[in-house]
Amino acid sequence: MTTADDDKLLADAEALNRQYMEAEAFERKQHEHRVDLKWSLWTEGMEYWEEYAPKTLAALKSGIDDGEMLEHGGYIRILTAPRKEIRSGEAVIYARDGHVMADVRFSTEWDEPYVLVETLMQLCELPEVSEEEYDARVERLRCQELGCTEEEHVDFGEDPTLADVLARIDAVEERLLVNDKLAWESFIEWAKEEFGLTTEET
Repeated sequence: MTTADDDKLLADAEALNRQYMEAEAFERKQHEHRVDLKWSLWTEGMEYWEEYAPKTLAALKSGIDDGEMLEHGGYIRILTAPRKEIRSGEAVIYARDGHVMADVRFSTEWDEPYVLVETLMQLCELPEVSEEEYDARVERLRCQELGCTEEEHVDFGEDPTLADVLARIDAVEERLLVNDKLAWESFIEWAKEEFGLTTEET
């Protein structure tokens, strides 16, 4: 075999690999959806999906209500980030062993530490501090876990409706909001003790 033959085989192999990778990327893109539901990460209300994410809703209806996911496999990955709230998350819905399932991860995102210091100064009876002390407080906040995350694996069973799926995932966001409120209250208590603050209302 000549060098020219070797070059041709290599070129053909590289072209085939590129085609495979492009096809794989296209297939993945077909199953991934980015949504902005404006006020929330998720909702069980069909009307909101129809208004803000109609293509995603169509994919969910085909995959779940029409049974395509259970029959043919595959998945739907939904990345969600509402423009009116500082939250983000994803839900991967798929079929396995004859059941429809989902892996859900939703998070709240708090302000940067330097902004949180300003918030604490407004919430608490905070005397003026030197620039060095201010910077030290910012650094102490950088060491804290800021925000809240809720994760859940959900098994919807053999024949769920889309309404079931939407409602069960919506409950994950509801728990996130409850736990985020508790996390914020704990953070305020920690900050009061850490910085020697007092506050009338949190």
